[in-house]
Order: sequence, then structure tokens, then C-alpha cells
Amino acid sequence: MPKSPDQTFRLEALCDFPDDAEHTPQPLSPDHIDTFVQTLCGLGIRRLAWSYYADERGGHILPCDPDTSDETMSRYRAIVDTYSLLGNPLAAGVRAGHRHGLEVYGNYKPYETGPGIPFPLGSPQAKRFGQLTKLDSQTSWLDPFVRDHPHLRIKRRSDDIPTDNATRPVATIKLFKCDDSPTRITKEHLQIWASSDNYQYKPLDIAFDLIECVETAERDVYTLQGTAYHNYAAPITRTGDAVRTLTIQGLDLDAPFILITTHFKEGKPDFFNPATAMMRVYNDQGREIVGVLSNGSGIYNSRLIDFRNWGLLYDHGYGCMPDYLDGANDSGRSGLIAFARGRNTFLDGALCETEPEVQQFWLQCVAAILDTGVDGIDFRIENHSTHTDFPFDYGYNPVVLDQCRDPENPTVEEIRRIRGDAYTAFLRKARNLITRRGKKMRINLELDYLRPDPLVNRLLAYPANMDVQWEAVDR
Repeated sequence: MPKSPDQTFRLEALCDFPDDAEHTPQPLSPDHIDTFVQTLCGLGIRRLAWSYYADERGGHILPCDPDTSDETMSRYRAIVDTYSLLGNPLAAGVRAGHRHGLEVYGNYKPYETGPGIPFPLGSPQAKRFGQLTKLDSQTSWLDPFVRDHPHLRIKRRSDDIPTDNATRPVATIKLFKCDDSPTRITKEHLQIWASSDNYQYKPLDIAFDLIECVETAERDVYTLQGTAYHNYAAPITRTGDAVRTLTIQGLDLDAPFILITTHFKEGKPDFFNPATAMMRVYNDQGREIVGVLSNGSGIYNSRLIDFRNWGLLYDHGYGCMPDYLDGANDSGRSGLIAFARGRNTFLDGALCETEPEVQQFWLQCVAAILDTGVDGIDFRIENHSTHTDFPFDYGYNPVVLDQCRDPENPTVEEIRRIRGDAYTAFLRKARNLITRRGKKMRINLELDYLRPDPLVNRLLAYPANMDVQWEAVDR
């Protein structure tokens, strides 16, 4: 039996356009887009999904330095220059696609409104390009709507941080190894550095005591990716395992950013763990000081990281990336563990779906995508704007809590349902808008996250504490 047109197999491609624009030696023109589409057609592509980034409004706010010679900053400038030349890249893609017989869908990620490229608070780039403030940095790469409405971002819970968390001096620092095997680190090898603004850390000449012992692990510890040392799908440390600890005592540190490193320049390192499991900090009453951690890893601006000459990046979702504390630290981005007090109040740039203003804004974006003449719109939850080392702490916006039975004592189940209901309601409104225009709607379901036990390396790409009501979308 011959297949109906709707059953015909179509080979598709996805264009995440900023990724293309940032790697080009010159701004991309309409002729470049036309050649790109022609190439896809020659490969048998029949449908093109084109990711949307505030295209009709000039794109997201990016750090743009016309005089920079730095490779990372030059890539941001390339995106800005291309958006300026094309005006509306999605519209240019639609025009080119239709000229060559391609279906073109807008690929819309509602939560992708601000990956938040970070610059350490004290850095020159933070002063020049920063849009919103985090504990450790000023961020850029935001939808202009997020810059103008930062209070509508997904909010952290506020009931678990002591009132004196930011003021009591650090008295004790405890370092954790992933197992109980011996370590080459002794008191003589340790160094303590500090900074007032996460920029150009300085060594401290202070006395301290060091106690080494073996203790019992209190929780499972997972890592962000596999290495020769372990398989990331299994915990690197299990609850009840024996682990070696180093406790630094006799401190009186009030700096907001504190870093531990060693003198080692060579030899085989052994003190291995993810950043989020390697260090805990305590005040003079023995109470843990809540904070975020860094081992020199990063997503954006990772090439610039250098604790001596620049700074570090905290709470960006890569805190579960493992490294060695006693590795060589010449680069300034490895062989260290660092602590910053407190937690970030909001996610970088992801907006809370339960806020009425956010739903209205999202629908305006849907309308703008339709205005380009697309054949349909894909919706995708996965994004780069929900990155954090503590995903399950977020989703506690007042508009969500007000709908809980007891706003002072909300349950995670209530929060998940309320937020899931709101996102589903948005999709239904979007469907009505799309079908009225005679276009098609598709939803991408990321099965790796919908499983009951998603891997830790997928958690940072989704808004946690929200039910994805995939079975209810058509009802």
C-alpha cells in the first residue's frame, strides 16, 4: 500500500544558529544562508528546524568587544555581528528554505532565555559586560526580557540558609577524598588563598593545624562524566564507604572566596573527587557554612579561568566534574578547590513558567516565530539556562508557593504539579495560536530526563521540580 504524504519519511536537520555564527571568520550574510540551505538539500534534507533566540529583537545580549584579540570574546562578537547583518536570522532561514523547497520549523526552547555567560565579580569584563549579579560573577548572554524582569526567573528556596551564614568567620575546612586510599598531601603541602571579589586570589600566610583520618561517607557521590577512574552512571562513593578526610583547623577567615591548593608540580596525584563533594566549611560553632564550590571547571569562558590572574566560576552545573586537588596548579584552573558563601537566589536566565507575565512573553515569542513564515514550531524543554549544581533547590517562586496548601511548608509534589500544570497550560495556548495560523506544532520529549532516575549529567539541562505532563498535552 502506498504511503500517505503524512507517512513519508523526511530527513531533518537542526540549525542552532549561534553555534554556526560564532565559528565564522566574517558575519554570515543572506548569501551564506542560501548556500547553507542548498547544501542541506543536496544531502537529502527535507525539513529544517531553526533554533530561536529573540531573533526579531536583535538576539540575546552578548558581551561584544570590537577590539578584543581573545578567542573566546571574538566568538561572542561574531554572533553579534551576524545578527546585526541578517536582522532576523530565523526569517532569513525561512526565506532561504522555502526558495529551495525545504519545510522550516522554528525550534523554540521557552526556558532558553539566558545561559548567563559569567565574568568574575572583580574582573574588567564584569564591569564592562555584566547584566545581572550572581554570588561570584556578573553575567551576560540574556534575552533582553530577562535583563528587564530578573525577578521572574526561577527562584531558589529561602528557608535553609542561616541568617549569619554570610558573616561568621570560617574556622574549619574539611577536605574529602572519594575513597580511603592514602594521600600524599600533608600539612606542608597545603596552601590557602583568598579573594574579596573572586578576582586575582592571593596566598594567605597563616598558621593552621591539620588532622587526617578515615570516616564513613554520608551519601552517594556521582560525577558529571566518566573518566578512566570511574563510570559516571555509578556513584564514585557510596553511602557507608570509608573515605579519607583532611581537616584544616584553627582558622579565622572572613573572606567571601577561599581557595585550597598544594605545592605539587609533578608526581601522580591521588586526592580525587567532584568539587561538590570535596570540601565543607564550618564556623566557630561547628555549624556548616552554606556555599558553592569550584575546582576550576567551567562551561562558558573556561579558557579564561585562572585563580591568580583572573578568577573562578561557581555553581554553573559542572560542580560534579571530578578533578585532583593535588594536581599541578600552574594553569590556575586545576589542582584546587574553592568556596564561596551562600547560594544563588535565581537561576541564570530561565524564567518561571507559573508567572503570568512569563506566559504572556512566551506567547509573544511564539507569535514572532510564526510571523517569519515558518511551517510549524517545535517545543523543547532542554536548555542551557537552568545550569546549577543544586537543581532541586529551585522552583520556589512566590507565585508557585501561593498555590500550595501551606505556602510556608510546601511539598515537592505540590510544586512539581503546580509548575507542570502551568507549563502544560502554556503549551495549550501556544497550540491554539499556532493552529489558528494554519501551522503545525511538535513537542520534543527528552526521554533521558523523563526516566525515573535520570543520570546526573542530564539534570543541569532541565528545570527540576516540574512534572513534564507528556501524557496530558493533547487533552
